[in-house]
Amino acid sequence: ANAPEELLFALCHEVGNLIAAIRLHGRFADEESRARISELTDRAGSLVALVRPLVSNPPRRVPVLEPLVLLVTLQRGLDDVGGARVRVELKSAVGLPGVAIDGETLHHLLMADLFAALEDLPGGERVRVAAELVPEGVAFVLEVPGQAVADAPARKLAGRALTHALGAEILGKRGGGVTVGGPRVCFRVPAG
Repeated sequence: ANAPEELLFALCHEVGNLIAAIRLHGRFADEESRARISELTDRAGSLVALVRPLVSNPPRRVPVLEPLVLLVTLQRGLDDVGGARVRVELKSAVGLPGVAIDGETLHHLLMADLFAALEDLPGGERVRVAAELVPEGVAFVLEVPGQAVADAPARKLAGRALTHALGAEILGKRGGGVTVGGPRVCFRVPAG
């Protein structure tokens, strides 16, 4: 496991890299660059939003949220950026138990991992996002066809390795965790 301070420094470094990329793309204001700028700024915003849940204790009480509401909010967040490259399976969340987590924290964690997955997404492929029942509650699954995800200890703290380590730390303090296997990453959240 990585120390929270180490994760914070890696997170800040990642945000710095994204902002530098934003500046570079800002010089070329054609339509494609504007779309890229939008994606990069949203990605940076999601990473920065994870600083608070990383370094603070979880709230004593959190509202119970429906997994379907979380997936609908995620899909809305993708409308302007990356939406065509992501398939959110809303039906997968129907009938699942509510989860005990701050919705904003989970939203930014999933968005940060989605943006990182889209960086290396082969042309024509789509990231699949779904919810499924797990022993402790519900898992929010991101699956990239044909893209196996390496186990976190073997990777540098950047991109998806960073979001998985952040997820393990943030969700671990809240009774959940992250499972990485093949092309699937499961962000596990306890039932409410």
